[in-house]
Amino acid sequence: MRLRLALVLGWVAACAPAPEARAPEVVSGLSPSTYGVFTKRVKNEPEPNPPPTQLPASELPLFSEAVRPQPPKGVACAIYGRGSGRFASCGATSVEVTATQSSDVTTAVVELREAEFAWGFYPDRKKAWIFVDDGTFTVDAYADPKDARFALRREVGVIADHVWFKEGTTVRAMNADQRGVAVSIDDDVAGIAEIDARVPCDTLLFDHDRAPSAPFLGTSAAPSAPPDRVVYAAKEHLPLYIAPSGERIAALGAKEAPFSTALRVLEERGKWLRVAFETDSARFDVWAQESDVSDELALDMFGASSCCGAMGLDGMGARPSVVLETTRVIVGRSPFGSPTSSVSIRKGAEVDVVSVESGFAAIRPQAAVAVSPPEGASFWVPESMLVR
Repeated sequence: MRLRLALVLGWVAACAPAPEARAPEVVSGLSPSTYGVFTKRVKNEPEPNPPPTQLPASELPLFSEAVRPQPPKGVACAIYGRGSGRFASCGATSVEVTATQSSDVTTAVVELREAEFAWGFYPDRKKAWIFVDDGTFTVDAYADPKDARFALRREVGVIADHVWFKEGTTVRAMNADQRGVAVSIDDDVAGIAEIDARVPCDTLLFDHDRAPSAPFLGTSAAPSAPPDRVVYAAKEHLPLYIAPSGERIAALGAKEAPFSTALRVLEERGKWLRVAFETDSARFDVWAQESDVSDELALDMFGASSCCGAMGLDGMGARPSVVLETTRVIVGRSPFGSPTSSVSIRKGAEVDVVSVESGFAAIRPQAAVAVSPPEGASFWVPESMLVR
C-alpha cells in the first residue's frame, strides 16, 4: 500500500506585523488580475515598503499524516511528496542512487515520478539523502538532486521587500542550513536563476503537479488603461537593484531572450526609478536606472516552450512470481556479490523472472515502478524468496 507523505522538518518564517500607516494610494490602470495591486509612494511620505500584491495569503496543502521515514543524522531539511511530471528543462527524468554519499557505484536508477519520496539536504553541496517507496521497491540511499524539482507551498519573500517567489513555483534545491534551503528557479525570463535565494524548509513539497490556488499572473498581458507611467527595458537585459546606487539583485533578459515585461513606475528619484512587475514565478518591487529603460517597447517578446512532460512506464508480462519476504537485492550483471543496503523489494511484489543463475533469479517487476537497476545490471534475489 502506497504511503502519502508530508513535509515535517523546517523553519517557519516569522510574520512581521502590518505597519499602522494610512492606506496607500493605489495606482490605477493595470488590471489587478494580471499585475496585482501595487502601491505608489506619495510625495514626502516615508517609504512604506509595501508588499508586491495584496492577494490573500494562501498555500498548497500538505499530504496525509502518514508515517514518514526519518532522515539520517546531519540532514538540515527533509522534504516529502510525490514526483509527478515536471523536471529540469528537457533534462533527465531520473537519478542514479548510491548506497553512501562517498560512493560512485550506482545501485539503482529512480524515476522522479509517481512514488513516495523523501529528500534530505545537508549544509554543504554533497549528495542529498533520498528515500523512495514505489509500492514494489524501497530505496534508502543518496543522489545528486540537480534534476529534482520542488514546489513552493506558499509565496515566499526571498529578498526582503523586493523579490517574492510565487506559490506553486518550481524550484531547484541545492543545500540547507539554519538559514533555510538555498534554491533557484527555472523561469522563462533569463537571469532570475541568478538571484541568491533561501526559503524556509516547510515551504517546499516534492510534488510538481499541484496547481497554485492563486490566479495565474502572466508576464506580458497589456494594461487595461494607461497608468501614470509604464516603461520597458531599453536593451536585451535590465539590471535591477535593491536601492538607488545599491546592491544589484540580478540582470534579467539575454540576447536570445530579451526582457520585455512592462514595468510599472512607482517612484522616481533622480536618475532612478522604482518599478514593479511580475513574471510567471516571481514578483518584483525594485529599482532600475532611468538610462536602462524606455517609454516604448522596442524588443520582440521571445516565448519559451518546454519539451518536458510526464514519463510513462509500460506494464510487464503475466504469470508472475511473488516475493515471499521483503528482501535486499543484489545489483550487478551476475548474482555474485553482496546484497545492497540501499534497495529492497517488498514482500508480495509480483515479478517476472528474467534469468536464473546459481540459485538466484534476475527479476523484473510487473507493476509500473520508479526504481530500476543501472544500465547493464539486474536486480537479483534468491530463488527461495520467490513463489509462483
